[in-house]
Amino acid sequence: MKIVHFKDWREHRGMTQKEAALELGMSRAHLSRMESTKRGQRRRYNEDFMTVCAQLYQCTVEELYINPNDPQLRLRRACAGVPPSKVDGAIRALEKYLKKKLL
Repeated sequence: MKIVHFKDWREHRGMTQKEAALELGMSRAHLSRMESTKRGQRRRYNEDFMTVCAQLYQCTVEELYINPNDPQLRLRRACAGVPPSKVDGAIRALEKYLKKKLL
């Protein structure tokens, strides 16, 4: 199971726990527990909840599993029109191009 970056996305959007919890319809304490879940305590969240979180944080459900400060996220967004089966190859090609450009 992958880690969901709830806290990173909330902070990336400049929201407090109180604001996010209110929008998600839960207590701040519950959101705090979700955000502090450690690797050994990973949980599964239902699809509807993940969709609501993605809408709140203005990202896709898949992006919730990526730290918003990760450079790969920008590359994935640049590949928005690429078929899913080709995204990894497109990212490798973009990374290779960018390395050449920066040298």
